Amino acid sequence: MKEVLIHLTNDVIETTKHVSIHITKSQVWRYSGESITPKPSPSKHESILLEPSKPLIKSGLSHSYCKEMGLSPIKPLGFYYINSQQIENFDGRQFKIIEQIDASIKDVKKLLKKRGIKAIDIAQRHYFDDVRTIRNKLKIKEGGNLFLHFTTDDKGKSLCLLTERI
Repeated sequence: MKEVLIHLTNDVIETTKHVSIHITKSQVWRYSGESITPKPSPSKHESILLEPSKPLIKSGLSHSYCKEMGLSPIKPLGFYYINSQQIENFDGRQFKIIEQIDASIKDVKKLLKKRGIKAIDIAQRHYFDDVRTIRNKLKIKEGGNLFLHFTTDDKGKSLCLLTERI
């Protein structure tokens, strides 16, 4: 169960706060309100894909949080970040990148066939098709322990990352 307590006042609030509560640790992230446009990662050979939690994304604090963690996005203002190693206590999901390919349906079907994958979870951020459309085009069932992440890079090129949840 999740509970949220909101205190409404007429006072001007100059900072937005996101509270991330873990069983063993609490973290409070403050955002000054300044606009942050993160620079994309120069390396495409990173091994970990990170996705901030939905509350961080919805609050508008994900770029500030990830900047503080030293992460770079795949594309400016995108919500997928890559790094060379896992981040302890990261507020979000982390995946080990197994393979990165062009996101054409033809190439993705080849990858799935080559690896013998019959079911897979699919996620997308800043991609032109939604998950249902992608799944229908691939004609593949949901499930398994692997993920396909569809996105675009800083040059607008579509990417597909085959990953495993850490």
